[in-house]
This record gives sequence, structure tokens and C-alpha cells, in this order.
Amino acid sequence: MAEEMEKKIIDYQNYAKQLELIVAQKAQYMTRKEELNIAMEEVKKLPEDAVVFRMLGGFLVQVERQEAEKQILDELNEASLRIDQLEKQEKRLSEKLQSLRTELESILKPGSGSGGLGQ
Repeated sequence: MAEEMEKKIIDYQNYAKQLELIVAQKAQYMTRKEELNIAMEEVKKLPEDAVVFRMLGGFLVQVERQEAEKQILDELNEASLRIDQLEKQEKRLSEKLQSLRTELESILKPGSGSGGLGQ
């Protein structure tokens, strides 16, 4: 019984760490998405024949405005997809954590009188 509980505690800690990483990654992608939205707004304000430069491997490269919009839109779509994936992973891990927490609490309550686990 002690081995089983120890394994569940280790699993719980691992899932909690994974969840922290996913939440941090999601925050990074959300920040990136906000930056891209601002960039898109600014590019759309430019005249059709405006000169636009884009960073490419440490160099500024001139691109047409329409190409800049397309590249920003592609990056926005990629960021949105990644956020969606991370949200699904976050939900799955949260459910696993809740399930493990419930199991551990039920193991701890009857025998030891110390009830409850924090996240």
C-alpha cells in the first residue's frame, strides 16, 4: 500500500510540473499572438505600396505589404493552433491531477488523520 501511495504521489508531482510547463508555454504563445495582432494592425494601416521589412535570420529583408500580412496571418494561425493544443493538454492534466488528488485523499484520510493535499 505504501509503494502504491508513493507512486501516486510521484505521479501527482510529475503531472503538476507538466501542468506548470504547459501553462507557461501557453502564456508565451498568447503573448506572441497579441504581438502579432498589433503588428497586423500596424501593417494594415500602411499604404499598399509601403516598404516593409521583416527579420530573417538576423537580417532585415524587404517584403511587399501583402506578403508581410500573409506571413503575420500564418504565424497568428500557428499560434492559435498551438494555444488550442496546449489548452487541451492543460485540461487533461488538470483532470488527471484532480483524480490523483481524490485517490490520495481517500488513502490518507482513513489511516493517518492528515486529510487533503495542496496543489
